[in-house]
Amino acid sequence: MKKQIKKITVLCTIVLLASCTKPEIENEDENLSTPQIEIVENGKDWGFPGDDELQNPHIPGVFGPSALDAYEKGIYSYFLPKDVLAELPSHLRDFKIRFWAENYPGFLDLIETENAGASTSGVEFPIYGSGKTTRWRLEYMVYNKKTGEFVDSKFKDVLITN
Repeated sequence: MKKQIKKITVLCTIVLLASCTKPEIENEDENLSTPQIEIVENGKDWGFPGDDELQNPHIPGVFGPSALDAYEKGIYSYFLPKDVLAELPSHLRDFKIRFWAENYPGFLDLIETENAGASTSGVEFPIYGSGKTTRWRLEYMVYNKKTGEFVDSKFKDVLITN
């Protein structure tokens, strides 16, 4: 019995040494350069929702994920209507985001209003309520910095899994 165990041990050791001497990964043509970022100069290449043969730059509204897990980051962008873009120069535009949560079916509670500073923001929604999911409403608003007057707002509903 001891001889058989010795033979098995010697055989396993030889197999182990033989397998370790071969390179497991070949690193011949590995490319570790950083990814290239393409800067788009021409609006025809944007690919935003609403692009078509007429080259409409976008459809107004808030765009981003419709469903997320709690504390998962989602990127939301607010595309302004053309009349607002024409009426309010970019140096006078500022943005706020209102967060609404559905506490009871059909009833939204205003939770918070934040200064966004830009028309695109990363948002993480917390756990809210006792259910498995919560419907949040993200309302993006643009206002005139000089007068404080709100010019336009759009919203998007987001289903958050608690």
